[in-house]
Amino acid sequence: MTFLSLSLRPLLRQHSLLISATRSFASGGGGTRGSRGHGWFHKYRQGEGGRHLQGEYWDAPSEEYWQEWNDGIFQYGSTHVSLTLELDGNAQHTLELELASAVLPNTSENFARLLHDGEYNESIVYRIEKGVGLCMGDVLGLDGKGGKCHDSVAIDKGRATMKSEPLVLAHIPGVVTMISPGIDKVDSRFLICTHRAPQLDGRHVAFARLKNEETLKLVQDWQESIFTKRGRPTIEMKIVGGTTNDSTFTEDDTAAA
Repeated sequence: MTFLSLSLRPLLRQHSLLISATRSFASGGGGTRGSRGHGWFHKYRQGEGGRHLQGEYWDAPSEEYWQEWNDGIFQYGSTHVSLTLELDGNAQHTLELELASAVLPNTSENFARLLHDGEYNESIVYRIEKGVGLCMGDVLGLDGKGGKCHDSVAIDKGRATMKSEPLVLAHIPGVVTMISPGIDKVDSRFLICTHRAPQLDGRHVAFARLKNEETLKLVQDWQESIFTKRGRPTIEMKIVGGTTNDSTFTEDDTAAA
């Protein structure tokens, strides 16, 4: 037994060195993510990176980089729509949106048709995710647990979801993204980002953005100032209307057929 253990030591040592090598840093240092050292807390406080999932890494693309990236996507062609929200039964605010309809035609059509047909009317902002954005668009239960895409883009007749499209837009402030209920699926729920949210990249289908800085500032003020209880706003925030300027998304399906 002792001889067997001794004979395995070189193999175990080699395996240990291999694991250490795969966990080493790009800069050449050693250590695991949980014990990397190198003054990680000081760097984190200075905004120069830190431990895994803490702060932004020094070599991560900047928000300006992703802004230019998104601009390139919208340059292929876009559609303008408006979304009207009512707060606490009083003030109404209209949000101007730009849809990336050339690169993401199905997702844009789904949103525009739901908006034009009044499907979104009376649906509420069911969650405010601090540091992320506002969630809304549940046209079924009004609680964020369900949604339904437009029949014209559904996977099959009577199905509540449609196939998702390429995940090409980055989630930066002002971007509107469809919340994916499952792999390669989209319904009616969406989120307006108030902050950079890289954890959403590659998971949810971003397809639109707020048109101007004033509208973004308004939504950011809501996210920061409205009190929530377990994520749900303490005042009623609901969609009361919307318009689209593209006749492609407003024509009658039966007439087109």
